Amino acid sequence: MADCALSLIDCHFAYEANKPLLQGLCLEAASGARIGIGGDNGCGKSTLLRLLLGLGPWPLPPPCRYEVFQRRLYHKSDLPWLRRQIGFLSQHAEDHLFCPLVIDDVCFGPLHQGLPPEVSHERARTWLQHWGISDLSECPSTHLSGGQSQLAALAAICACQPKILILDEPSSALDARGRELLVQGLQGLDMTLIIASHDQDLLEEVCHQQYRLLHGIIGRT
Repeated sequence: MADCALSLIDCHFAYEANKPLLQGLCLEAASGARIGIGGDNGCGKSTLLRLLLGLGPWPLPPPCRYEVFQRRLYHKSDLPWLRRQIGFLSQHAEDHLFCPLVIDDVCFGPLHQGLPPEVSHERARTWLQHWGISDLSECPSTHLSGGQSQLAALAAICACQPKILILDEPSSALDARGRELLVQGLQGLDMTLIIASHDQDLLEEVCHQQYRLLHGIIGRT
């Protein structure tokens, strides 16, 4: 696939011997695709996301083959490059926010990338507007609700301009308005999305392709 953003082939994983969680799993995402992954609790969705991020055993053991933008990843030296390509929203959005104010959190990534302060602030304002939370820019991060933290974390992640965005249960802490902002924001992104969620309605609203993880194998729904 010439425009493939991510390809994971024949992935096997187990936390305990003789209790495989992933069994020869294969997943491919074209550039700009929005992939939804559903499945029951404990089926391995979060584990799969961690493996894609390089947060599990690394390199992934054979016969697994993992490529991102046609670059095969098989060495520890690949991890810094991989993590520049992928942004990740965990189930604990508050863990992404550690600065005094929301605007500081969203500026942190661009500043760390070496951008001038004025450019970083302009990018931060753009992403706060994208997620519908410009009014929270001067709010202390510790004063945010769960849903507001989710959207602020997404703004901070997107300000780093990853090419792939991976989200783990992104709608779990949102009220109706927050969910609306989430859907609008995700639909307006120009990047590859991989979303693991129990929220079937969210996956149907946002994703081009939907899969279900069952018995360690992923299948199209």
